[in-house]
Formats: sequence, structure tokens, C-alpha cells
Amino acid sequence: MDYNENDNTKYFIYDLFKEDSLYKLRLVEQKSASISKLLSAFTKQNVPPIDEFIKILESKINLKLGLTIG
Repeated sequence: MDYNENDNTKYFIYDLFKEDSLYKLRLVEQKSASISKLLSAFTKQNVPPIDEFIKILESKINLKLGLTIG
């Protein structure tokens, strides 16, 4: 995602830092998107087969939480 002044949706990422006794914001990055680009990103993503997704999810649950499923 790049920045385009003509896009309707704009994102600004700031870094909060302390200088002396004051907190200040520094602009780190600017991003933008149009509604059509956002809708396209949400609706045209490749979705893995459900069996593959469940298998990966189960392995992550087993590794991270020590839980078993079944």
C-alpha cells in the first residue's frame, strides 16, 4: 500500500517518543487506499482448503498452549 492523495482512506503511522519531559509524535509512514482497493483485498484473497487450515490451526494450538484437540 502506497500513499496517494486522491484516495479516500488514509492511514498515518506515528512514533511516540519522549524528549525531555514532553512526549512528541513523529510521522513514520503514510498509507492510503480507495474503497475499491480495500474491497478487492478483502474479497479476492486466496483461501487455503479448510482441511489444511484446520491442520495448521491444531498444530499451532498444540505448540503454543500445550492443548490437545480431539
